[in-house]
Amino acid sequence: MISLGNFKNLTKIATQNERSFENLTEVKMAFANTSIEEIPDKLFYGCNKIKNFNSIFANCDKIKK
Repeated sequence: MISLGNFKNLTKIATQNERSFENLTEVKMAFANTSIEEIPDKLFYGCNKIKNFNSIFANCDKIKK
């Protein structure tokens, strides 16, 4: 599980290497309430085991659309 939510100073997510999150199963609210501005391309590419994507970027008002 990724749990970086509520880290208000978090502004960037590093680009993942191929298969970095291969065994990840849950990302619920992973980056919620942060100051992330951009979501890297293919962030969860190849993450076939993830079952819960609920509210990953909830309240991330700075993400560029």
